[in-house]
Amino acid sequence: MRLVAIDKSNWEEAATLEVREDQKGFVASNLKTIAESQFYPWAERRAIHHDATMVGLMVFGRDPDDGKYWLFRFMIGAEHQSKGYGRQALLELLTYLRTLPDCTGITVGYQPDNLVAERLYLSVGFVKGDPAPWGESTARYVL
Repeated sequence: MRLVAIDKSNWEEAATLEVREDQKGFVASNLKTIAESQFYPWAERRAIHHDATMVGLMVFGRDPDDGKYWLFRFMIGAEHQSKGYGRQALLELLTYLRTLPDCTGITVGYQPDNLVAERLYLSVGFVKGDPAPWGESTARYVL
């Protein structure tokens, strides 16, 4: 599993990845994610690769508004789900975050009815937190 920077050489491939139809209300499209994150210089965009195949996307970074690291977007393409790639990608992200001297943990927000995402986050060590003011459930991983 590798996390590869999204840049002009691979953004179009990343934009084509989609979640299953029943998951589309849980996460914005990758095209919107890539476009929106361009306006946040602190956001890191990564394609998730298993061997040579791009299987997903994540956006994370230290939000200057609250000083916390957030996992803003996380998705695994429909055809790549249920293979353990999401779990592996999260573990790879946590390994990377441990190298950052100012990172003490990371928080993720997700739709309250997205129980698959919640199970995944909790399975790698995130702890469920209080609901966010905008209505999402949250979970935090402390490094």
